[in-house]
Amino acid sequence: MQDTLLILHNPRCGTSRSLLELLVEQSVPHRVVDVLNDPLTPDFLDQVCAALDLDPSDLVRTQDPVWKERFADLELDEAEIALALIEEPRMLQRPIAVKAGRGVIARPIERVFEL
Repeated sequence: MQDTLLILHNPRCGTSRSLLELLVEQSVPHRVVDVLNDPLTPDFLDQVCAALDLDPSDLVRTQDPVWKERFADLELDEAEIALALIEEPRMLQRPIAVKAGRGVIARPIERVFEL
């Protein structure tokens, strides 16, 4: 991970959009990864999990319809959950902010300032 604030963003998510608005208002330099249009890689997801000190299962939005319909009833290990998140990034908790090897799930959005 880098020293620039990196935001894993879903443009369909109001909280994610609010975080970006806050960063612009506060003139915080950042880079956006649109998780719906910029495919996640296993290595990148591993780095995000390490920065958050969480497992892939901790990043799943378990109330997401795709999770409920396709994955909730399966017994998946962490590697399989990571692949499911890569395949269906809309299931990823958001927004996620990462900087210098540390990260937060930015809910509430002000958590970004912990970095």
